[in-house]
Amino acid sequence: MAPVIDTESGPVFVGSVDEPESLATAEKIARNCAAFSLDDDDECYIESDEPNCFNCRARRWQRSGFSCMKELLRG
Repeated sequence: MAPVIDTESGPVFVGSVDEPESLATAEKIARNCAAFSLDDDDECYIESDEPNCFNCRARRWQRSGFSCMKELLRG
């Protein structure tokens, strides 16, 4: 299963922090994202100095994974 799926409300990252492929995909997306912003230390999900969607201030958790809300942070 791909770690990102399209939904009616936008893309949702459904990858698992326990899957190396999902972590690599989240890191690749974050490295290429101009809006990436590291969340507060106590809100970071993984221990890493590298940009990763799991640790981004713009991610919002859902039952199935998390969504990127970077457009809301820009305004």
